Amino acid sequence: MPPAEAGVHPSDGSFTQVHGGQSMLGALLYLLCDDLIETMAELSKKGVACTPVDEADWGASTSFPLPSGGSIGLYQPKHELAIS
Repeated sequence: MPPAEAGVHPSDGSFTQVHGGQSMLGALLYLLCDDLIETMAELSKKGVACTPVDEADWGASTSFPLPSGGSIGLYQPKHELAIS
């Protein structure tokens, strides 16, 4: 597996899922890339439609649908990575 990092950020607790009758905190998954626009172009050639790019202080991001109907995030960080 290539290098990876995980970021855990504070939440107001409103993003939850129910599992086994219990309310559990939800989570979002973003894949990291070196060049968001190039990666989006590669995905587009394969028929994957990405959402418009969202620019933030921490990086640029998009999302795209999975076969399950859910979506996953993809981002290009502007910050230094832990692996660096």
